[in-house]
Amino acid sequence: MNTRNILALGYGLAGAAVYIVLQSYLYFVNPDLATNLWFGLALFALLILFPGLASYRYRKLLRYISFKEAFGTFFLSLMVMILLIFAYNTFVLNVLYSEEQLLYLKNLQTDFNISIMEQSNAKAADIEEARKLSNEMDPAAVSGLFRQSLIKLLLMSIIGMLFSLLMKNKATA
Repeated sequence: MNTRNILALGYGLAGAAVYIVLQSYLYFVNPDLATNLWFGLALFALLILFPGLASYRYRKLLRYISFKEAFGTFFLSLMVMILLIFAYNTFVLNVLYSEEQLLYLKNLQTDFNISIMEQSNAKAADIEEARKLSNEMDPAAVSGLFRQSLIKLLLMSIIGMLFSLLMKNKATA
């Protein structure tokens, strides 16, 4: 394994560990954080921070880094994080969480989404449609968790591309 892969793997594991600790706090201590904007933004920031640090550290080691090397490091670290987070969420929601806890989490998210729609003056028909869709949603469905993970991977990859453009050196452009 080369230095870049080891570095990316290490930062991916560290980032996943921090993310999982925070998410464990949400799941087992304070489920109300599932609708807290600042908590969500903190989790979002972790998905950028650790891969970004891996890419930055790799640049410091090499002095000169191309876009491909910067993005490869970022993406590998991000992929490790998202895979571990997906596995953890799947395990917690399908094995450890009870039906009552899942229902509480689902109701929290539904109420939050409906309140956002009401604050933005959405039509009553749209609100009812959203409520109906929320009632059909299963927060523990592996397909839904996988879809969420893919969306995170896509969004963070776009951010990673922008970050990698900043990280590359002019000498290797």
